[in-house]
Amino acid sequence: MTVLLALLSRVVLFPLSFLVPRRRDLWVFGAPQDGFSGNPKFLFLWMSQHRPDVQCVWLTSSVDTCRLLRDRGLRCELRWSRAGVTAAARARYHVVANDSSDTSLAFSGGAQVLNLWHGVGIKNILRGARVGQNADLYRKLWRPDVYVRSAHRFRRPALVLATSPAMSAHFARSFDVPVDRCPPLGYPRIDPLVDEQFRARCLEFGDYAALRGLTAGRTVYLYAPTLRDDDADFFGEALPDLAALSEALRPTDGVLLLKLHPSTAAAVSEEVTAFDNIIEWPADLDLYPVLDEVDCLITDYSSLLYDYIATSGSGAVIYAYDYERYVAKNRDLAFPLEDNIVGQRADSFPQLCEVLRSGAALAELPAERLAELRTRFWGSPEAVSRPASPAIADFVLGRPGS
Repeated sequence: MTVLLALLSRVVLFPLSFLVPRRRDLWVFGAPQDGFSGNPKFLFLWMSQHRPDVQCVWLTSSVDTCRLLRDRGLRCELRWSRAGVTAAARARYHVVANDSSDTSLAFSGGAQVLNLWHGVGIKNILRGARVGQNADLYRKLWRPDVYVRSAHRFRRPALVLATSPAMSAHFARSFDVPVDRCPPLGYPRIDPLVDEQFRARCLEFGDYAALRGLTAGRTVYLYAPTLRDDDADFFGEALPDLAALSEALRPTDGVLLLKLHPSTAAAVSEEVTAFDNIIEWPADLDLYPVLDEVDCLITDYSSLLYDYIATSGSGAVIYAYDYERYVAKNRDLAFPLEDNIVGQRADSFPQLCEVLRSGAALAELPAERLAELRTRFWGSPEAVSRPASPAIADFVLGRPGS
């Protein structure tokens, strides 16, 4: 965003938007990078189907995203179109995954921002970060140019969605809001795993049949690491020998799906095509509707671990080959790693290959530790047995002054 447009949005349009009357029955939703993803996506889909008393509008600047939703009978508007501006300016609720730039910061002044965030886990985030890009940003709040460019990062939301009392306290610190504004209601992105009818609806947004055809009858491994800010050759360091990795998968007839950050994934396409059991995750497919079809998750410090163990009791590998550097330069941790992980630990590439080759990666997870982590991150061992979206809608609309 140019400085001129940023000034117009923050200094002129944002203050004026406080004057526009807002409608309780109008909600706008959005996601980072103008995609259709995250907790807002799944709450939007559920509410569009089950809450006819609320008008749900997805906002984006992507023509492709707009077409995807409209072709499936859902309301989507381009952010700066007349209809998009009107919806943003009139909606009582702006539902986001990151901050109000997901919807429309310029027209969110009088709205309540509902931040559903994008992961429960062990990393310090936002105002709680002590290292990395977030820490650098919040230390520069005093600079007018930083505030103008990044005002959306400093605004405190009306509500931050959490999943347990421990996560409510964590998010309250990170967003600098009272803990009672972080209700532990669960995550909509887990809903497809516990509601088959809803899962069927979610599967309409992509060609999952093609992916399932590639993995049918095989042991499915998923490598999904968290983003690094400082490592330009992450892929080469994490998986330095694809031939060795491919061979390590063969004893269990395994196929490895690589779900990397787009900035990393773009550099690996040609390398993986040489192997019949290493496949890039299709960029246009959402993982969550089929997360429970994975036999083993390989990850590191990612919140995906906690989403996975919410419904799975086996097959987890913590591949923490760069732990010391990660916590020093990328993200520091709010909770000790060892106390908050479950599954096999691999601290080097040879160790990763060995746990795959031996089959140890597929082992059942210790029941006591699994129950402990489900309670810490989800409220109770049984908390994710029911969808979160109905509870979120009821909670928001039932609040005094809503």
